[in-house]
Amino acid sequence: MFRTDKSNKFDLGEFKRKLKRLADGSFLSYRRIFLLLLGICVFFYILPPVFRYLFMSTPEVKDPHMQCMDDRLTPFFLQNYEFDANIRHVPPHPEERNFIPYIGNGYIGMEVAHDASLNIKSGRSMQLPMQFHPVVSVAQRNEAGREAMVVEYLSGTVHRFQCFSNYFVAYTYYAHRTHPSVLMQEIKITNTRNTIEEVELIFPRIYFQSPTSHVIKLGSTTQSSVLKEFEVST
Repeated sequence: MFRTDKSNKFDLGEFKRKLKRLADGSFLSYRRIFLLLLGICVFFYILPPVFRYLFMSTPEVKDPHMQCMDDRLTPFFLQNYEFDANIRHVPPHPEERNFIPYIGNGYIGMEVAHDASLNIKSGRSMQLPMQFHPVVSVAQRNEAGREAMVVEYLSGTVHRFQCFSNYFVAYTYYAHRTHPSVLMQEIKITNTRNTIEEVELIFPRIYFQSPTSHVIKLGSTTQSSVLKEFEVST
């Protein structure tokens, strides 16, 4: 009868204890690595504010209306630099080209302004004004907002922007090229806050001038020294 050596026998309990010690050591290592990475992330997160506080001056607070207008005009800066467009504030800034924004198609045209009248073709130019004022605008009530216009020369389109405290308005104007009598206006009002705002619109209108009288004094003739007066009604 043979006997086996107990020293060479596989000890399952000892093997389990070794695995447990190995797992405990790995868990401690993973926890240290996690804490180290967390500390690095926190350090780099708080570093920029501390750096700005120690070495940089306090940033200048920008006017909200000016910031709003800069956001509207940013897409046109490159075209303005290349002279494919013209940016003009109302009133114009000293460094700007004070060109009048105008749209037309050879038959109808007008200056883009809230009180502009429509001109129609007369002879070889569009210099016959009408009493029709077609521009639709948002009225400025008790707030002095900011306004600017952009003329895109390549497309013949004029963009107009108004910025107020709680909303801004974007207009687009152009005269139709294939339909000579069509003048297009697009208006988009964007509410920047989660509040209800009342907006007053100025709609197209027709102004008829009331008859007025003007007295014109002419010089005396050779036959009489009496000063003659003529009344002209317009």
